[in-house]
Amino acid sequence: MFSRNQAQQTQSTSQHFGYLYSHSSFPANYTPNIDVTYNITGLLSRQQQLVLVFFKFDVEGGTTACNYDTLFVNGVQDSTGVEFCQREGYTPQLNQRILYNVTAPTVSFRFKTDFTMNRKGFFFNYTGNK
Repeated sequence: MFSRNQAQQTQSTSQHFGYLYSHSSFPANYTPNIDVTYNITGLLSRQQQLVLVFFKFDVEGGTTACNYDTLFVNGVQDSTGVEFCQREGYTPQLNQRILYNVTAPTVSFRFKTDFTMNRKGFFFNYTGNK
């Protein structure tokens, strides 16, 4: 369960498994100008892996870059993290396991949207794996 800090738009948990939605009114469309970060701390250590399974991913996309609505994942892979958006090569395949090496004590998911084209958002399962 994520605890929420309204002022900073940050939610945190130490559970190493669970589900994450893009916004609290999912599956309705999300509102404009979202900038929220979800942090997973504690049980995800530098020796673990993170497994993601996306069940829904519907955000506004760009043609040449992830410049509209984007999910950033930091603390995995390398110092650049991972970016998901509605663009070829950046959209996660649904119902497929995606495996990342954890590279930091906190893994963060930052969902950032612009002011137009609100869609359903995302819904996925995450699991810490040794």
